[in-house]
Amino acid sequence: MIKYLVSLVILLVLALPGAVLAAEGPGVIEGKVVNNTANGSSPAGAELVLRVYRNNAETSQAKTTSNAEGNFVFNGLVTESDYSYDITVTYQKAEYPASERLNFAKDETRKSVELIVYDATSTPDAVKVETSHTIMYLEEGRLWVSEYYLINNDSDRTYIGSKEVAAGTRETLLFSLPAGATGMTPEVGLMECCIYGKEGGFADTMALLPGEKEVIFSYAVSYKDATYNFSKDINYPTGSYNLVVQGQGTTIASDRLVGQPPLTISGSPYVYAIGNNFAPGDRLTAQIAGLPEVSSSSGIVIWALVTLVVLGGGFGVSRTMRKKQRLAPAPVAVAASPEQLRRQLLTELARLDDDFEAGRVPQGAYQKKRAAKKAQLVHVTERLKRKSG
Repeated sequence: MIKYLVSLVILLVLALPGAVLAAEGPGVIEGKVVNNTANGSSPAGAELVLRVYRNNAETSQAKTTSNAEGNFVFNGLVTESDYSYDITVTYQKAEYPASERLNFAKDETRKSVELIVYDATSTPDAVKVETSHTIMYLEEGRLWVSEYYLINNDSDRTYIGSKEVAAGTRETLLFSLPAGATGMTPEVGLMECCIYGKEGGFADTMALLPGEKEVIFSYAVSYKDATYNFSKDINYPTGSYNLVVQGQGTTIASDRLVGQPPLTISGSPYVYAIGNNFAPGDRLTAQIAGLPEVSSSSGIVIWALVTLVVLGGGFGVSRTMRKKQRLAPAPVAVAASPEQLRRQLLTELARLDDDFEAGRVPQGAYQKKRAAKKAQLVHVTERLKRKSG
């Protein structure tokens, strides 16, 4: 009965505009929502969520909205060292996490923050792919494929998509998969909860903020007779594209790609071809021949990481890649539940915070990784709310 009453009180307090869970302490977090779009709309009415953490575990939330000038305030916050806070703002259907978690220093009771938002657009005109890599690794009778995209929203507006795929959810980025692809596994810049399978590929539903975004995913395809005909559709203007295939004596033939001198990465040979200036609607095709039967697939994911680092060193890939156990091939689908993903992200954020506090992660890398994970966490949390509602 006591637990029920406590839960009821919490729900009632959460329903009050601008209220915190309880006036437990003297802490105040005040701030301003700033629209960085040139001649942008007023940030009045932006929805803000304050998340409260104790020892890196989320304990409660509070909500408010910004006023006509974009100002907001959260009161009654505990300032003890084991408490921390972060803020997320939703503006014109896009979610923006704060760049870092907030802690009160000793004897500090007030903090000020600035949250940057942008006007939203449903037009993808400014979205382009600066560079893309497709890297293929040999298995017995099939290829394990890793794809990398450096995507740039070259505008001062957040792209929120134009086509609704579910209630309150729009598709933003589209990715093509070759026929017969199995075991699609998101690696970087994607969340399983936020992607939807489509004919010929899949769609992401996370808003694309101005600036660059890296995306990496992998899948498997089968081949026969030592030959594989690779085909993919180009969805966005693409500056450069690289096709890299592991194997001695393997060849690439394509009317849009120019062969390059073979690569040797960590003692393993690769053939390599590049192309430039692809337009949306183009179809890239390549015949890959000379594929041998191999007896072992061990180390394929490690080769994927090494090759992407070599190819994309100038684009920061080496800072975002991580070793990941390869999943068994399966149809493109969402396997983990949103709640499982939420718990996983909370654990990863707590570990990242610990690594930063211990000096194992530089501040710049910490802020970038934390903002990416926080954006993913906000998205999956909102999806859980829509599902429960």
